[in-house]
Amino acid sequence: MNVFTKYLTLDGVATTPVGDILKDMDEIGAGQIALTVRDRDERTVGGLVVLRSPDADRYMRAIEAVEKEIEAEEDAVSNPFANADGVGTVDVAGRLMMVEYFDLDQCRAGLTVPNLQKTVEKKLSSRMRKLEKEARHG
Repeated sequence: MNVFTKYLTLDGVATTPVGDILKDMDEIGAGQIALTVRDRDERTVGGLVVLRSPDADRYMRAIEAVEKEIEAEEDAVSNPFANADGVGTVDVAGRLMMVEYFDLDQCRAGLTVPNLQKTVEKKLSSRMRKLEKEARHG
């Protein structure tokens, strides 16, 4: 009998102390285990990874690299100079043209974009003042 049959259900995983999981890993010589939680539509909604090997540091660096990629993708989505795919305009002329059509929220988000050119920053601030003035005067 495989020692990991007790981990076939989420309840089995949740009720097993970490120390027991590590002992079971040692018993079969496993350097890692990975459990995936999926919903009814088979979409991954969670998971648990236990690493116990000389390569654990490499795995952690890989996980951290993917986390950074995900964060960069999320940042790109909040970048008003980027399209839905995260591809954006980085040159001054292109950004200045886009600012002309930004609303107040887009202007605020634009000011948080890393490495924003000073000219674009000034144009965003100017656009914000104009939009705020229009909002006050109807």
